[in-house]
Amino acid sequence: MAASPASGPGSPTTGFTAGGSQRIRVSVWAPPAYVTAPSMAAAKNVVDDISLNKTIINDTNTPINAIMDHSVWGDTAYLKQWYDKIIAACHSNNIQCLAGFDLAMAGQATRSRFDSWAIDPSTNDAEIDRFAQSVVDRLNDPFREKGLTLNQPFDGISFDSEAMPTKNRTVADSQKGGVTLSKFYRSVATKLKVGTGNETRVLGVAGGALVDPTHWCFQPPGSGNVTSSQAAIPFSIEHPYQMAQRNASLNDNMIIRPMCYDAFKASSPPGEPTLMQWLRDIIAYAKSCGIVPAGFQIGLKTFKGGGNHPPNGYDAIVDVPQNVVKRCVEILRPSRIGLIIFALSAPPATSFLANVAKYNFALNGVAKSDGAADFSKFDAKNPSAFTILPNQAVGPIQVPLHASGVARVSRR
Repeated sequence: MAASPASGPGSPTTGFTAGGSQRIRVSVWAPPAYVTAPSMAAAKNVVDDISLNKTIINDTNTPINAIMDHSVWGDTAYLKQWYDKIIAACHSNNIQCLAGFDLAMAGQATRSRFDSWAIDPSTNDAEIDRFAQSVVDRLNDPFREKGLTLNQPFDGISFDSEAMPTKNRTVADSQKGGVTLSKFYRSVATKLKVGTGNETRVLGVAGGALVDPTHWCFQPPGSGNVTSSQAAIPFSIEHPYQMAQRNASLNDNMIIRPMCYDAFKASSPPGEPTLMQWLRDIIAYAKSCGIVPAGFQIGLKTFKGGGNHPPNGYDAIVDVPQNVVKRCVEILRPSRIGLIIFALSAPPATSFLANVAKYNFALNGVAKSDGAADFSKFDAKNPSAFTILPNQAVGPIQVPLHASGVARVSRR
């Protein structure tokens, strides 16, 4: 990727001209309490979007509807003020703020209700559209019952329904559930775009790692061979990559984000070559499903803990920053595929965001002759210098902002 520095390297409005290439999206999952003005200032010109992991959830009623997740804390008036501060912290630093629909930390009754809705034979297309509209209405007007309105709107929504209670689901049932959820996410994506200035609001969907429709890994990676021990968990099967296929404007604001650490269950330490090949297998399968880079981000977890360690086994968490850089340089940048990191650390998140700045440079920094990022130009004190910057109408590849998105994110 040819590039030349702008007249003001690292300028928040120009960055460098990258030969017509677009920026690759860099996203970060974040607990809402961690999204502070100082942290977002440190993320400016490095991160494209913050995806909150708790905002909206479903109720347990019939029919099912979307509500604000009051488990975060506080009454409605307090939540309204709190989210105003969170969104303002993001927008003041040219970062999109995506609400979160998260089942991973929801109660059992909430998870079970979503799950039963997804597999209920009576959940037809009309019902799917009705619930999708409920989600978008809640996103657009979250505190309407109290007559309260957010000062600035969310820029989209990220779904993480991995805690659906699917332990005893058959593969056939999971595939059937995948049809329902694919229609649901597509319906939400379409409805998100309705209204002036909403054309590029983002829908992110956390999926699971897949190397074929029903397996999470080849044994060994790269071989194409599978056994029952590589069978994918139901959550992964119910989030088939095909859900993010694009047809003209259909799904052009959807990004599927396989979390490439969940359910990895090697019986011995896998080693870097194995994990790198596994990532290549995941991407190859996504491409075979018709998924383009514009609708794809790889999810990586960069710290130990949080319940992702399999019993008596080894995971795919990448807690060595240089190994994340390696994935960006050797796999993601050449493929033009985005990155989403789990998850923002507690404020001020200095070390975490310093590492994210390196990942961003690996994806969006000025290139050497071989196309890889030229880290001789990287300046830790000014990490966005010599990079393609966020918050420009032509980018990122994964759901460009266009003029309407830039105007929305640039509100103060």
